[in-house]
Amino acid sequence: DAASVGDDILTTGGIYGTITEADGDDIVVRLAEGLDVHMTRRAIAAVLPPEDEEEADDVVEGAASEVEDLEDEDEAGVADEEDAVRSAGAEGASEELRR
Repeated sequence: DAASVGDDILTTGGIYGTITEADGDDIVVRLAEGLDVHMTRRAIAAVLPPEDEEEADDVVEGAASEVEDLEDEDEAGVADEEDAVRSAGAEGASEELRR
């Protein structure tokens, strides 16, 4: 297996961690500060690529501006004084649930 100490991994159970010790088929994975688990290499679903700090910041900042743009577009066609659209079926269902 290509996984070694210091690698970030994803386990077959969907848990992310960092390998802190490796001895043959046995590894120790740190899930959080003070929380290490022992497992076998077979539990590794993927070895994650190293994260570049600067790249990660750019992605987050870019995503935030895209979300803001979408929110502006989404609200552009709604006037403050408009009421929410409700179907006749929804009102009947609400009354029936109250009974």
